Amino acid sequence: EDRDAMQMEILQKTDKLTVAETKLKSLEEQTTKMNSNLEVATAPEPNTEDRSKLAFQTKYNSVNDGVVFKVQVGAFRNKDLAKYLDNNPNFSGDTDEDGARKYTLGYFKNYWEADNFKKYLREMGVADAWLVSYKDGKRVPIKDVLEGAAPAPTPPTSVAGTN
Repeated sequence: EDRDAMQMEILQKTDKLTVAETKLKSLEEQTTKMNSNLEVATAPEPNTEDRSKLAFQTKYNSVNDGVVFKVQVGAFRNKDLAKYLDNNPNFSGDTDEDGARKYTLGYFKNYWEADNFKKYLREMGVADAWLVSYKDGKRVPIKDVLEGAAPAPTPPTSVAGTN
């Protein structure tokens, strides 16, 4: 009986060891993944002045993504909204040569969608909303990119006899 009890105890401990080894392997994989994420997240934090400049160089302004339209909602010299740009992909900004900070909303590949968004913003009271365009991440005059824009969509027409 003692021998049977010892064999049973060994089997139980072997099972526990197998479970522990499986958990350990899973934890090692999670640690590797977390370390990888940590390397990305622990890049040196820029000082406040640099942070303000860097915020305007977001991936949404620098992507080489063809033509993109945004709605500019303001340009300011004395307002710095850079801290709000980090986690808001549809809110971005640029700085002019003269130091004016220009803030934009939206990210549209279609001119007419951007134009409709601009109209909604104006209806909501953003009187200075207007369209701006980017080509391969660089701000360009809108006339330079409109040559290839699709014509305005036509409203649907009703068919006689249907409602």
